[in-house]
Amino acid sequence: MSEMPTAGQDYEDVTAVVLAGGSSRRFGENKAMVDVFGAPLIQRVLEVLRDLFRKLLLVTNDAAAFRDFQAPVVEDLEKGMGPLGGMYTGLKTMETPYAFVCACDMPDLNANLVRLLVEQRLQYDVVAPRVDGWLEPLHAVYSKTCLDPIQELLNRGERQIFRFFPKVRVRYVERRELETADPSLRSFFNINTRADLLQFLTAPRRRGSARHGEVED
Repeated sequence: MSEMPTAGQDYEDVTAVVLAGGSSRRFGENKAMVDVFGAPLIQRVLEVLRDLFRKLLLVTNDAAAFRDFQAPVVEDLEKGMGPLGGMYTGLKTMETPYAFVCACDMPDLNANLVRLLVEQRLQYDVVAPRVDGWLEPLHAVYSKTCLDPIQELLNRGERQIFRFFPKVRVRYVERRELETADPSLRSFFNINTRADLLQFLTAPRRRGSARHGEVED
């Protein structure tokens, strides 16, 4: 692994792709806009990513809702196909060979952890966290070479991201290595419901408190 870059270093060959196209059915309104400690949830996400990446891209089904966040917005090319469709849109639209893909509802992104993943991109098509067997595919690095296998899944109507992993080179980053950058693993906590929001706002930052798994579409 190469030396960890300093804070604020740009990755010229990586676009930060934020998936913001979910219907937020369980939350009851657009959760990307919910107030979290005085700022919209998605603004918290973007602030972390802007310190790392020069290029950002928001993928959504409602471009007008995000016009005030000073980031390029693209309409989902594969509507109704959940995060996999959004990921395909981001990879297809971006100009760089790599993307750091994350969901818009992850309020505690850790820049050091993002760097840890991105620094391993050159030898792999996917760099994905895996915690005790649980994948975190919406906090991971993908190359444009993933487009064809993703398209194959979409053509079959499949929506689970990990289904294309056997067709590409994947680096799984396990708990012990992840904890060197984010000891609490709070980066992977995502907000799908109001109970999740309350938990985030009130819970102490303690080891092992993050919840793992894919976010809703």
